[in-house]
Amino acid sequence: MVIMKLLQKANERKRIIFYLPIVLIVFVAGLLIYIAYPPPVQIVRVGDGGPDLRGHDFENYVVHLRGFVEYIPNVLLSPAEFEAWVNDPANELSFGWASQYTTATSRIRLYVEDGKWYTFTRYAAEFSRRIYVNGAWLLDIGRPGKTPETDIPDTGRITFTAQGADGVIEIIQQSSNHVHRMGGAHLWWYVGTGTLLSDWVRAEQYQTAIILGSFLVLAMLFLVLFFTHRRNYASLFFAAFCFTWLMRMGVTGNRVFTVILPWMSWFTKFRIEYIAIPLSAILTLAIVDMLYKGMLHRGVLYAVYGVSGVLILLFMVLDTVIMSMMLEYMLYGYFVAAVWLLVCFVMFVYKRRRAGVEMLNLEQKVLALGLFLFVAAALADLGYLTRLFHMPPFHMAGVAVLVFALFEAVAVFIASMREFEKAKDENTTLEGLTRTKTEYLSNMSHDIRTPLTVISGNIQRTEIILENSMTDNDECIIGADDLALINRSLAKAKEESMRMVRIAESVLRMAAMQESREKMKPLNAAALFTASAEAHRGLIEKQGNTLEVTVSGGLPQIFGNADRLIQVLVNILENANRHTENGLIGVHLKHDGQYVYVTVTDTGEGIPSDIIPHIFERGITGEGSGGTGMGLAICKNIIASHGGVIEIESELGKGTTVTITVPIFTERRKATADV
Repeated sequence: MVIMKLLQKANERKRIIFYLPIVLIVFVAGLLIYIAYPPPVQIVRVGDGGPDLRGHDFENYVVHLRGFVEYIPNVLLSPAEFEAWVNDPANELSFGWASQYTTATSRIRLYVEDGKWYTFTRYAAEFSRRIYVNGAWLLDIGRPGKTPETDIPDTGRITFTAQGADGVIEIIQQSSNHVHRMGGAHLWWYVGTGTLLSDWVRAEQYQTAIILGSFLVLAMLFLVLFFTHRRNYASLFFAAFCFTWLMRMGVTGNRVFTVILPWMSWFTKFRIEYIAIPLSAILTLAIVDMLYKGMLHRGVLYAVYGVSGVLILLFMVLDTVIMSMMLEYMLYGYFVAAVWLLVCFVMFVYKRRRAGVEMLNLEQKVLALGLFLFVAAALADLGYLTRLFHMPPFHMAGVAVLVFALFEAVAVFIASMREFEKAKDENTTLEGLTRTKTEYLSNMSHDIRTPLTVISGNIQRTEIILENSMTDNDECIIGADDLALINRSLAKAKEESMRMVRIAESVLRMAAMQESREKMKPLNAAALFTASAEAHRGLIEKQGNTLEVTVSGGLPQIFGNADRLIQVLVNILENANRHTENGLIGVHLKHDGQYVYVTVTDTGEGIPSDIIPHIFERGITGEGSGGTGMGLAICKNIIASHGGVIEIESELGKGTTVTITVPIFTERRKATADV
């Protein structure tokens, strides 16, 4: 009793451990969202005459400059050249989006308080630029050029401080874009005067470091998990997914790889950013397909795989301008794929509910939550990259994908542990089946040897009678008594030979039923269970017990795995035979139009009432049973995988009744089993 309680507590602790990673998810997600939460921002629209920053509350707010800029298209001008061009009455200054041109020079004038320092920061992305502040050169991001041959694109963060000259800060920016269809804006500066802006930038950098570190740790962890448990390829796919996003976040966001990998060209980083999208789609769908077996339509799934594979190959060799022109269409396509994924999930749950099957296991529930976040991240990328809607700062897409990855990590981890437990169960089952096979072959040898001995003895007796009946003239004279003895010997030999025929037929029937090992298919329930029971008649009779097999009416087909179902019946018969001596063991088959019922009864010693509620738990055995406590737990899992149940009733000293309930075969049942 004490052992049983300890085992029960151990099982409860195991279930608690499965839920612990969810606590980690909540903690990390909360930390990231807290860090990613943008500071108070005031948006200032830039119009004619430039924005006026005088009087803004910079102690509590960061100013975000939005709108249009003054620019001159198709030229690269210094501040002096820009001023000369503007002062020429023949020239007209444009106002709008300077980035729509291959080359352009823009100007922003900000009205500020004299003697006050202002800090500016923003990302320089997608092309090359040269920046002047108050007439002096500040820095180059890449190298602007009038032709693709002279243009060197690059990315990076720009941060500088400046004071007003006569109350004005003037920013002149040259840009050239020969590599991207849609270049970055010339505006969108974040402006601050105190520590708020610098603290905000540091928080963003901390967030990027957390994301990159998390992806790296997850990738390494699940790579190790795959090599230690090679059967679960979901671990390998997830490790590849994390490595993919490690690379993508390294070349986007804070552009960390620009600092730690300065030799990496802009073109390489650009291709990594684009390739990560279809590669993530392939890996995500592969993991979903493994954890939700049968949920995704195979034709559509392979089509997405194929299109994504082609995109990966194209992004390795295509011109970057063509790649950028494809981006919007690709994102729309993957948005449709994400919607299809959600529809498949809803239909998957609906089908299981209609079939009365367990809705979702733990890892499927965890992954489902993560999938919704992944779709949100896809929408975030769609809005950011296509400029359809403005994204919040701090690249929430990266945060959402990491939170999704944490959910996915828990799901894959639980699935891996489940596979590990399954492998342990199968090893235990294999050892049990090996022992059963050895015992079965030993009994089969005995069963065959006995009739052979009887047949041989009766033939020898007949030969002796015939020899004694021979006369000197080689005539055979058989008396009535001898003739009767010969008839009895031949009848006994015939009876034993028929017994051998029945044994051989039982073995052949069992072998035929196990041809499709590990496959689910329609099965003849009556033939399956009666042949399995008859094959163990010798083992049961050796114990002094009598086996009685009855079938009530014609049984319909069931849908299942013959080998697994035989394993269940063999285990139950062995238990009954082990605990019954000189008694009756019965196997009774019937159905009610929906289910087939297999009832195994015995007149043995029975099971103590305190064990029955825990009889299907691992490690639970009766005192002196000699078992491992794994058999019935495995039987329950097998029957549950067939959509059925197994129940036990027992009374100490009077026997035990085990009832197996298996659904009959229907097309809907087949479809449910396929998932």
